[in-house]
Amino acid sequence: MKFHPAISIALGVITTFVFSTIVGIFFYHISDLGNIPSWSILFIIFGFLLGGFIATNFAKIKKIQYGFYEGIILGIITSITSYAGTLYVPGAQFDIFQGIFMVIMFALISSIGGYIAKSWGEPIQKTLSIFKGLRKT
Repeated sequence: MKFHPAISIALGVITTFVFSTIVGIFFYHISDLGNIPSWSILFIIFGFLLGGFIATNFAKIKKIQYGFYEGIILGIITSITSYAGTLYVPGAQFDIFQGIFMVIMFALISSIGGYIAKSWGEPIQKTLSIFKGLRKT
C-alpha cells in the first residue's frame, strides 16, 4: 500500500505514539514510582525507528525526509507537553535546550528508520511477495 506522504507521516507518528505509550504503561506499572529503567530507552528508540520506517516505507516515493518529519513532529509534541507540565508544578522550569535536544534526537533516530526503509524496503517487499505466491499454490 502506498499513501500520500502526509498520510504515511501520520501513520508513523501514530505508530511511534502507540508503541511508546504501551512501553511507558508497561514500565510505569513495573518500576518504582514511575521511574523508567534505563534499559527501556532501547524500546523507545526502537519505537522511533519503527515510526520512521513506516513513514518512509508507506509513502508513494520513498524519501528519508518523511522519517525526519515524523521525528520533528513527535519532538515538538513532546516539548509542548513537557512545557505544559511545568506550568502546573510549583518551582519546575522548562529548559528550552532540553526541548531542542529532544526534537533533534527524535528527528535523527526517525531518520535512521527512514534510511532503513529506503535501503531495505524493496528486498523486504520482494520477500513478502514470495510468501504471497506460496500461499496461493
